[in-house]
Amino acid sequence: MDIQSFAPLVRLYEVLREKVLLTGITGQESLELMQSRLEALIVDLEVLCFKGELPIEDFVSLITNVYSTADKLGIPLDRFPAHITELKDRIDDLRKEIDQIEAKKQDALKDCNMTLESLQGYNANKPFLVWMQKLKQQLADAEEKIRKGEEDLEKERFWNKLEEQHTWKVSVDEVNKASVELGLSPLHNFDGNPSLSVSDLKKWVMDVYYYPSRYVEIIRQMRDVYNSQYKLTTTASRN
Repeated sequence: MDIQSFAPLVRLYEVLREKVLLTGITGQESLELMQSRLEALIVDLEVLCFKGELPIEDFVSLITNVYSTADKLGIPLDRFPAHITELKDRIDDLRKEIDQIEAKKQDALKDCNMTLESLQGYNANKPFLVWMQKLKQQLADAEEKIRKGEEDLEKERFWNKLEEQHTWKVSVDEVNKASVELGLSPLHNFDGNPSLSVSDLKKWVMDVYYYPSRYVEIIRQMRDVYNSQYKLTTTASRN
């Protein structure tokens, strides 16, 4: 061996010595130990790469990347495999949570008797549903107006009826007096004899009102009686 071939061995020796791999070993023994360790390292590396079907260069690159990743994450290299296992466990837990959430969502849709398709259909028909809602509101408003109108009409009918009753209200004494003068019985009789009917009286008066030409003579007599009574009432009020 010449100096040029021996120089790399010296450098390698110095490296091993600096790494405290040759502590307490000197001379020829240290060189033999260095050679033995290097050979063992190379053989083990070849076996490992052969089993993994991986070139040594790729294996070294892989180890470098693993170390770099561990360094970036602030994880000791010896804890890196455990950290990967923890990440895998966390991924499994997240997948289980996702499955549970999906199951709950499906159960919620089923409980509401809805499916994803029906929700999509609802969104597609939403403008039509809004229009239908407006029509329902308009119909409800119209029904409320009709109901209120019916109430007002009923009130008007009630007051008209009350006014009519008051307008056509006749003193019982007057009816009894007229009934007796006509040769009939008073209204409150117990013999069942006929008396002057208030409804007949109203019917006759209305007939005179609508057809005065039929009752000219009667109207003349009524006029004379009315004028006579009016004069008496006016004179009495003045006195």
